[in-house]
Amino acid sequence: MSEIKILIVEDELIIAEDMSSKLEQLGYDVVGIAINYDEAIELIEEESPDLVLLDIMIEGDKDGIDVGETITNSYSLPFIFITSHADKRTVSQAKKVNPSGYLVKPFEKDDLFTAIEIALTNYNQPAPKSHERKIKDCLFIKESNLYLKVKYSDILWMKAEGNYTMIYTEQRRHMVRKIIKEILDQVPEEIMRLHKSYAVNINKIDAINSTFV
Repeated sequence: MSEIKILIVEDELIIAEDMSSKLEQLGYDVVGIAINYDEAIELIEEESPDLVLLDIMIEGDKDGIDVGETITNSYSLPFIFITSHADKRTVSQAKKVNPSGYLVKPFEKDDLFTAIEIALTNYNQPAPKSHERKIKDCLFIKESNLYLKVKYSDILWMKAEGNYTMIYTEQRRHMVRKIIKEILDQVPEEIMRLHKSYAVNINKIDAINSTFV
């Protein structure tokens, strides 16, 4: 399990630092602050964030909508526009690149938290089979008031418990309100169903016989 990593793209550094402080108070990991298009793409490549908070009006020839378009076309991660502009033209332009949210400045810490959690939740919902996609290398699991990131490679095994699934890692156990088949549709093939109620990460298997794995 690890913290959710967030990249901030904002050229007003006072606002960016305030946002970074709010995010850290909420338990997120801020992996960087970019002030223009080139820095944003470079940090996405280097840090592999789970979500980007993206100002529309940023420094340089390319604006936040250009960054959003590149994320949509080339990367598999959600992003939320943050802006002082809520006019019809700006919103119309923003919608074309399919953001996961739109926050109008100024906003409070609770607004930021709500927008992020909804974006992560919606992005993590299984799409129709013909358009199905996975979020990088992890699941997001809701616990208390946060969504925790659990890497596929950390999963040891899973157990079906009716409408719930227990996911076991080396660090802890997670209860997810989904049947095991829905989870298996999201995870890679290395996590295999060996029994009606059990699935195992084959990369973690040391030995098998007729009674145990």
